[in-house]
Amino acid sequence: MRLLIALLSLLPATLMAQSAVDFDINFSNPAAPEATWSTSPSGASCSASGLWSGGKGSTGTEILAPVRTGGAYTLNCAWAGDTVATVTWTNPVTNTDGSAYNPSTGVTRLVWTPNGDLDSFDCLTPSLSGLNYVDEAGSNTAHVVTGLGPTGIWEFGAYAVNAMGFCSNISNTVSKTFTGAVTVTDSITITIPGAVTQLGVD
Repeated sequence: MRLLIALLSLLPATLMAQSAVDFDINFSNPAAPEATWSTSPSGASCSASGLWSGGKGSTGTEILAPVRTGGAYTLNCAWAGDTVATVTWTNPVTNTDGSAYNPSTGVTRLVWTPNGDLDSFDCLTPSLSGLNYVDEAGSNTAHVVTGLGPTGIWEFGAYAVNAMGFCSNISNTVSKTFTGAVTVTDSITITIPGAVTQLGVD
């Protein structure tokens, strides 16, 4: 049987590249300044330090204490490391001799490894290869792999397996890089005027 060239393609991993904090303080009333913040994507755990403190949600609004001294309002937000890869593929419709192949009568055998050694996987005896794999119903075209990371590169490949257990050649391979947890810090610094000096009176 023949797998199509576009058998596998990973969805883009955007979480780590787009982690951001939008932090602002409205000082129009120094006796009750208002802090607002939001994070992207959602799900960050935030904490405050400096002129304010405590755990904060991933988004919020807070009335702060009156500004009586200079310093910095700091907001530190962290996202857990990405550990998931969504793998998609296109099932074959023909065998290697050109005859029709019905995906629903077989399975798609997805295999993945962090070591770049997919060549050591034997589709006919998968349990002996020592690599991670799963058999998806032949009519399916996607699988979510969890528990990956927290850092490093994971590589993925797939085989079409017919009802008799015969395997295709491996598909094209794809990979996803995991970079671990992400932390973003934003800070707003306040400067207070120096004291008036040499005050006199007549």
